[in-house]
Amino acid sequence: MENVFEGTGMNINGILFLSPAEAYEAAKKGAYIIDIREEYETDFKMYDVENLIYSPFFGFAGRVDRLPSDSCLIIADSTGNKSKEIYGFLKDKGFESLAVLAGGIISWERQGLPMKKDKSMQLSGSCICTIKTKVKRKSEKS
Repeated sequence: MENVFEGTGMNINGILFLSPAEAYEAAKKGAYIIDIREEYETDFKMYDVENLIYSPFFGFAGRVDRLPSDSCLIIADSTGNKSKEIYGFLKDKGFESLAVLAGGIISWERQGLPMKKDKSMQLSGSCICTIKTKVKRKSEKS
């Protein structure tokens, strides 16, 4: 496995952080972006890269065996906050080539990197307690 993280990013307290541009270049070279956002977050905005795996934060431990352990993995969320926890968890499980997407999808979008958007799934509401999508999610349909 080629380490596509070589010479990139910033190491802070043992965690490699990649800028969105660095993460995009690494993904083009074969790294996987592991999107740990929850379904309601991924329905509207998605990373548009070839090597993308959705594995939400809640229940992540039960799906770790589905990750390619022989590949470079970039942990990504909305802002980068939860990614550090998953990074540590994967390190403890023996994963070696790991990085965190600094700033998450918010920074990715600000830098104009490729994204897919489903406007029908955009969240709306006047109060956090009433936020909902314009249409029902796939998981809510019966």
